[in-house]
Amino acid sequence: MSSNSDVLYESGLPHDRSFDPPQLGFLRSLTAPATEVSREAHRLAFVRPYRLSNGDSYQIQMAASTLPLEKSLEDCGRLASSFCLCTGDLQRWRFSPRRRSLQPIRTVIATAQRIHAGNLKERLTEQPTGDELQQLTRTLNQMFERLDASFRQMVRFTADASHERGRL
Repeated sequence: MSSNSDVLYESGLPHDRSFDPPQLGFLRSLTAPATEVSREAHRLAFVRPYRLSNGDSYQIQMAASTLPLEKSLEDCGRLASSFCLCTGDLQRWRFSPRRRSLQPIRTVIATAQRIHAGNLKERLTEQPTGDELQQLTRTLNQMFERLDASFRQMVRFTADASHERGRL
């Protein structure tokens, strides 16, 4: 899109109709690349400004669906919740005479449910207990790290594709 709001190229809707492309228009105050994650619209939008030597300004605007990542996070959250609940039931049955607290499991569940595409940096607090709960917490944190790396890679790819498109 040029500074006079001319659209030079538009790819249209995604083939899978997984999200509606943002209608940003030309962002006059944009001086550096910007990324926006919209949980409601299930998309990642990337805008990169370009200024030519003759003073003309252009922006490349790209968007990608976050649905695959969101589905993975939901599946992981359900899996973690189910595993934590089962582990909790087993631990409660095993240690019920000692009245061992289930609070660490509840904390793991609550934190895992808070992690989503907008805050993939959050991690579970690992308690050095040496038991299955510590191993589960470590495994979930490693999984969240992989998802975060995948998301960052998707952002980098979008930025690189935008940069290459600008050179054409």
